[in-house]
Amino acid sequence: MLGFSAAWTVTALALGYLALTPEDEEPADGDQEPEQPDEETPHPSETPALDQVAQLLHDTYTEGSGVHLATLRGHLNGHPIGGLPAARWEPRDVRALLTRHAVRVRPDVRVPPVGGREGVHRADFPPLVSPDPDPAPEDVVAAGQPATTTPTTA
Repeated sequence: MLGFSAAWTVTALALGYLALTPEDEEPADGDQEPEQPDEETPHPSETPALDQVAQLLHDTYTEGSGVHLATLRGHLNGHPIGGLPAARWEPRDVRALLTRHAVRVRPDVRVPPVGGREGVHRADFPPLVSPDPDPAPEDVVAAGQPATTTPTTA
């Protein structure tokens, strides 16, 4: 009896394998090849600049010692970044973005009420890029120059 059921099992596996293997047939006139994803369009994780990553981290930080990767991923899903349309972010995409900009990912970042999970500690946040400071007024005495009380122009 054991040999009979073993034969059926082998036969079923062989038929299943043959059903799943593609045959060397060319598609009919009406059939089309499945479209491959466009390899020229980069994932958004490849495009943001460091200042955009810094702004993202500072914007998503609420309390605790930093920001969890899951929080970053949730914020990025459905939001455009880097001038590209919104895309689906996987955990590996978030890690790749942070790694590309040398932002340290720690295994135990504590954020209430969840607790410790993988994330970016606030000490590892890149600094925000400050806007251009106002240019110095031109009629101010430069450093190291003596002040004068009389007009110096004719």
